[in-house]
Amino acid sequence: MANFKEGDRVQIVTREQTNGDIKERSYYPYMGGLKGTIYRLYSDGRAAVQIDLDSLPESIRTRHTEAQERMKNRWIEGLSEEARSRLTPEEREFHLNYVLLVRVEDLQPEGKRTRSASAAKGEPSAPAQKAQDTAAPSAKKQTTGAEPEARARSAAAAAVEPELPKRKTLRDLEKAEEEFLKSRARKRG
Repeated sequence: MANFKEGDRVQIVTREQTNGDIKERSYYPYMGGLKGTIYRLYSDGRAAVQIDLDSLPESIRTRHTEAQERMKNRWIEGLSEEARSRLTPEEREFHLNYVLLVRVEDLQPEGKRTRSASAAKGEPSAPAQKAQDTAAPSAKKQTTGAEPEARARSAAAAAVEPELPKRKTLRDLEKAEEEFLKSRARKRG
């Protein structure tokens, strides 16, 4: 299993829903394949993932956009006429996040293939087995057991995949927003 941290780009694996998933309400079939950014990690093995809206199925994205518009209109209507007139176009923007609570073992780094049924049972898929077989001899000596084999497969896959640029975390965005508001207050005052 990969060691994730907040701000990492991930994709939710596609797999069959189990009875345990139904009881815990932790995985639903529509979640498979969704991409996003880890918003927060919890000690119980779960992660809050902020989903990219463009990875949502069309019907869910439409419903999300409609809810966002309703909330934006309700917010603007709740402001006084004076407060509304002082809003800048940037301040009028209203973005509603789509966040899912997912078990960490149902996540994989973005761009990796989703695991097949055989990989879910612990059997390496053909491409992963080929990458493992062509790994350097020194890497083969170090790998014994299931966990080092998985580490070797992920290292081989990482060597093939280009590194994606880091996205700003929520903390980075909040800090930038705070600095912007302070500079705006200085200009007014």
